[in-house]
Amino acid sequence: EYFNLPESRLRVITEAARAIFTVLPHDEQMKEALQRHHLKTDEKFLLYVGGISPHKNLNTLIDAFQRLEDIKLILVGDYKDDPFFSAYPALEKQVEELGLTDKIIFAGFVEDIDLAYLYNAATLVVLPSLEEGFGLPAVEAMACGTPVAASNRGSLPEVLGEAGVFFEPLDVENMADVIKQILNDKARREEMSRTGVHRSKQFMWKKAATDLLAIFNELAK
Repeated sequence: EYFNLPESRLRVITEAARAIFTVLPHDEQMKEALQRHHLKTDEKFLLYVGGISPHKNLNTLIDAFQRLEDIKLILVGDYKDDPFFSAYPALEKQVEELGLTDKIIFAGFVEDIDLAYLYNAATLVVLPSLEEGFGLPAVEAMACGTPVAASNRGSLPEVLGEAGVFFEPLDVENMADVIKQILNDKARREEMSRTGVHRSKQFMWKKAATDLLAIFNELAK
């Protein structure tokens, strides 16, 4: 689209989640991981994982979140050293002005083992990005059996497929409504979990290696 190249010249190789991202038991280790991030085992929370830069659209997510009740929002991402540009100061001010400092947690960078427990414990992963290069957190969440609500922009619809539920990222009411519908429907979340785990198996490093090798073989002809 951007370079006006014919599709015949393109090959797609997907990423994959590390093996640590899988369905985990809700045991003492999970309890300890949650406590490290100021969460209780019985608390409901939305989880975002990714950068804190403007194109991640977290300001709209925060506006949508304030329309929800009895749930927290955990934002995982390095807000000090975002490789693009950190929107953290503006987001922090937004949270304070909305009176949500006790409900929204900026977790910063989180090691993978704790992140896997956060994925498993989350009620719903929300990815509101305006653009995504690939959307690896979507695959990680699906591998952990966590339902995902995401923007209908960029690569997210392609990565999530039928396992995801989508919203218009700049429409606060639509985003809030989609999240509410999923939160209020346990059966739907369970179905999304099963579908997500199955779909995550399409994203494997062995397949990525095989696909890359196929390109080399094609070029060698």
